[in-house]
Amino acid sequence: MDEPNSELGLVASDAVTHRLSPAEVEDQFRQLFQHHLERRQITLAQAAGRMRMSPRNLQRILAGDQRLTTQLLIEFGNALELDKSRAVIAIERFRDWRTYYDPTLESAVDLLRPVIERINQAGGVSEPLHPKAIEQLASWVAEVIVKHQEQVARRREEIAVLRQVS
Repeated sequence: MDEPNSELGLVASDAVTHRLSPAEVEDQFRQLFQHHLERRQITLAQAAGRMRMSPRNLQRILAGDQRLTTQLLIEFGNALELDKSRAVIAIERFRDWRTYYDPTLESAVDLLRPVIERINQAGGVSEPLHPKAIEQLASWVAEVIVKHQEQVARRREEIAVLRQVS
């Protein structure tokens, strides 16, 4: 069984043991959208205006009375300023909309574009990496990120101590 590795429930696993049904995926996106509206303090009327639809129609979508199409998912992402890639990964890979807000997932998704660009600049990839190579690279990247976070935390603590002294 997968084990959560953060307060948000981000799950570390090599294999997805349970795939969400289309209805479950829609429900996850609806929950993310509703939460994001509240978190960003965007009213239903404001969001509906950004999406060029009536608040009543938006409410029907959020209530599950109308299917979420790909077009609507994109419109929601744009209107709410969501990172659509991160939302899809949170829901499809981790099966929980709340992982969208996990800083670890945000950092990993932020690495995608620069890594792909650098690989492509160097001539691209002719075949997928071997699973052992993926595991080794992932471990190395994770160690670098953890060390960086430790350095940032240490610097913040030093600054806090300096402020208390002065």
